[in-house]
Amino acid sequence: MTTIMVEFDGKAFVPDRPVSLPVGTRVAVALPESEAATQTSGSNSAPDDREWQEILCQLQAADPEPGTLEDAMREIRMRP
Repeated sequence: MTTIMVEFDGKAFVPDRPVSLPVGTRVAVALPESEAATQTSGSNSAPDDREWQEILCQLQAADPEPGTLEDAMREIRMRP
């Protein structure tokens, strides 16, 4: 395995020298310990606003749950 240095430009990790890899090749980049700890603790964080909006849209698009067992049975009987 070859090790190279990379620089984070705010969007992507840029290698310090040319590499001969096909576009789309996935590689692992080891982060400094302080950054790795921040990333690990952030992985369990709450969804951001965009994610909450997506969840809300999915809930609004879903069929409402029947209120009672009788309502559920009535709905099942009416299905073709």
